Amino acid sequence: MFKFGRNRALASAFKPAKLATSPSARLPSFAQQQRRNLSIHEYLSADLLRQYGIDVPKGSVAKTAAEAKAIAKEIGGEDMVIKAQVLAGGRGKGTFDNGLKGGVRSGLNFIKLDGDIGCLVNGAGLAMATMDIIKLNGGAPANFLDVGGGATPQAIKEAFELITSDAKVSAIFVNIFGGIVRCDHIATGLINTVQALDLKIPIIARLQGTNMEAAQKIIADSGMKIFAIDELQTAAEKAVQLSKVVKLARESDVGVEFTLGSSRRVR
Repeated sequence: MFKFGRNRALASAFKPAKLATSPSARLPSFAQQQRRNLSIHEYLSADLLRQYGIDVPKGSVAKTAAEAKAIAKEIGGEDMVIKAQVLAGGRGKGTFDNGLKGGVRSGLNFIKLDGDIGCLVNGAGLAMATMDIIKLNGGAPANFLDVGGGATPQAIKEAFELITSDAKVSAIFVNIFGGIVRCDHIATGLINTVQALDLKIPIIARLQGTNMEAAQKIIADSGMKIFAIDELQTAAEKAVQLSKVVKLARESDVGVEFTLGSSRRVR
């Protein structure tokens, strides 16, 4: 067992409080601020452990990018971690720009971004690919939203509420692969959501997988202004194009309404 008492700084951190001997001493007449005796930077605690022969990862402190690069070269190896360490309370005290915590409440993986094309996708890999292809075509994603394997009608509704809470969103790209979850159920949930929220911005839907043909028919028969597109590149192009139209209309302070062509489905 390691003897920590030799180091005065470390020993004081683990020093027990003195027990009061009288009843009056045990019942103070004023509230006392709690003290955190271990409020030290992580690298300092690692140094203390190293002094007592405990193995800790190699590392050093850098205050500039150049210093970090020099330390990385000195340590060597292919993999390393750069950490920002700050002594500041506040975990759990952050606030959302729009006051909502819907992503946490609904079990959705939601991250707000600076763009204007809302993304609703199932699967983190597909979500990343969707954002990449939007950027490739000149657009900017407004969010990362992965509904995971639970792409149910209720999850879709909650996802749309999150996306449309951002006033900058000018189009929504739905890119779902129906594996266990059937595409026709997703299409029904999508249509019900668009109706319930009375959405005016264009919706581009790419539904692939189980019962995708039935899903396409449901969308076509709904009469809703949902652009059903099979090919990923074509869908991304359409999302960027329609987003630009909506943004231009907003900047010009004019209304815009979309009418689908004779061929509702685009391959």
